Amino acid sequence: MRVAKPTRWQSYTSQLAKLSFKEQIYFGLAGSANGTQTRAYLWEKGVMQDLGTLGGPDAVALFVNERGQVAGFSYTNSTPNPVTGVPTTHPFVWARETGMKDLGSLGGALGWVNSESGGFNNRGEMIGKSNLAGDQVSHPFLWDGERLIDLYIHSVGGNPLTADAINDKGEIVGAAAFPAQPCDAYLWRDGVAIDLRHLNGDCYNEALAINSKSQVVAISFSCDGRAITARLCGRRARQLT
Repeated sequence: MRVAKPTRWQSYTSQLAKLSFKEQIYFGLAGSANGTQTRAYLWEKGVMQDLGTLGGPDAVALFVNERGQVAGFSYTNSTPNPVTGVPTTHPFVWARETGMKDLGSLGGALGWVNSESGGFNNRGEMIGKSNLAGDQVSHPFLWDGERLIDLYIHSVGGNPLTADAINDKGEIVGAAAFPAQPCDAYLWRDGVAIDLRHLNGDCYNEALAINSKSQVVAISFSCDGRAITARLCGRRARQLT
């Protein structure tokens, strides 16, 4: 893979993702020449495009989907918040037609995108976490293309604690609190959190990835927290050894 050397920006770290073999589109973050700013960019056909910010000095791009939409987060100002210690931070979705869209927060001054693989799908839906008002508690969220949904509050069956991955069906996985279980892997579908349970003999479980067939990979924890076992959830759920 050949990437043109940036002219205006001097890249100091790379988080490049190929959109398609045909279109040769990449994304990432770059530092300015004076080292005081971090900016999100889109690299396409030899041209590096600065995606701008939400009003503050810095922005980071984390994902690009097959539609060419970019997801990340940005400062909205340059004044550090007295509670979080950093300027107000919001997630964004960038598109060629609309530019960078501020997705807001769940009431707090800090919101971010799940930076692991699988946090942004080809429908433009995004998962992440946001502080609530007062910045003492954070909840996982879903951006469904129109609004930011608090998954902890607006879910039936359980209360998601994390949102670790989303597939192109809009199904989400992570860890959730259930009435009879403080922390188990879940599959979220159409507002319902389904308990995927843990392995026999273990006490806790967290789902980390989901594919287009709704197969879920999770890790199961022993009750003392010392042993971690990988497992595949679904119709043919099994321990991975």
